[in-house]
Amino acid sequence: MERSFVGRVSFRLDDPSPTSDHALEAEILRRFQRYGIPLTVAVVPFGKPEPVRTLVLDDVRHIIEARQSGDIEIALHGYRHLQRTRIGGSPSEFSGVPLAEQTDMLRRGRDVLQRIFGEGVTGFVPPWNTFDGNTLKAVAAAGMEYLGAGFGAAPSLRQPAAPRIVPKTCTLNQREYERACNEARRFAHGQPWIVFVFHPDNFVEYRDPSAEGEPAPWLTLSLLETMLEQLRAEPDIVATTLQAAVHADGVHGRLWNPAELLWVGRLVPRAGWRIPTRIVFRRSRLHGLRCLAYRVPGNRD
Repeated sequence: MERSFVGRVSFRLDDPSPTSDHALEAEILRRFQRYGIPLTVAVVPFGKPEPVRTLVLDDVRHIIEARQSGDIEIALHGYRHLQRTRIGGSPSEFSGVPLAEQTDMLRRGRDVLQRIFGEGVTGFVPPWNTFDGNTLKAVAAAGMEYLGAGFGAAPSLRQPAAPRIVPKTCTLNQREYERACNEARRFAHGQPWIVFVFHPDNFVEYRDPSAEGEPAPWLTLSLLETMLEQLRAEPDIVATTLQAAVHADGVHGRLWNPAELLWVGRLVPRAGWRIPTRIVFRRSRLHGLRCLAYRVPGNRD
């Protein structure tokens, strides 16, 4: 990385749960604390194996301790992280589920997290980043402020009073990290925002081997530390949790709702502009088109 850029970056760690690898999660959190990098942790409130196990204090002591000395936001990550349907070829726990049931799942899950972590769980991250129009309504009905997921909310789910959308833009690995930062420098005038998403089982140090058909882990704790150290050396970057971004003021303040998403990449080839096809812009009366996210080409939600 040759020079810094004026932009924003967030990290989202998914999947801590009653049955997850708590020792590895603690090591990940220590590295974010070491470099003073904010982190959003998306926690699953109920375990997968039968009988259903509810998250308890002992499951997340390492997260609570990290919050006491670091900038960590807790978000709700689904209900049990179980596949119930499929949408566009991807698994989903919420898409296709009736609105009343989705709302009940959100409220019950958030209640579990708030009993343990306290108030302030305002973000919902659906498993596999898949959701439907009822999910957006359920998030709003449950009194939550944003939905952290993919880009799938663009034209088909437009509706009034929808929650803000905080899309995943990149999977966290060294190659995508460097590519995203390089592209963000090229379009610094648009104030790009990168959201890196990763999971404990992406790490070689994860306690369980990869299941058949699953990709081999590509991260190590050492590589994570290298990337965080590089980020810390960027003088002009704004690192923030997703929640802080929603509440920010100034040029990095207002995010977007589904009705404001615009896929410029689908429009510019005819115009011949040199704009990456995975940059998303927001319409603004005062600023024209503002770049809000860069998504690495070919990266799936």
